Amino acid sequence: MTTERATNQTSNVLIGGNTPHILVQPAERYASQQSIVDWFDFWLNNHEEPDPAKTEQYARWRELRKLQQKSQQPVSQTSN
Repeated sequence: MTTERATNQTSNVLIGGNTPHILVQPAERYASQQSIVDWFDFWLNNHEEPDPAKTEQYARWRELRKLQQKSQQPVSQTSN
């Protein structure tokens, strides 16, 4: 069982092909930093860029938001 499942948490991991952990190419740095800006803008400002290339990332994040909201709902109690 993964930590995510055990704690009922979600995560998002960005994997950049065959690049080293420390990004040295300007295009790789830009893509990495832009994804971070997009992430913060989505989660903190509830904003999505209209760029069609980002459609999949926003769809994935909206699903994560639904899971997050679902996990934060109080457990309903039944009366006896």
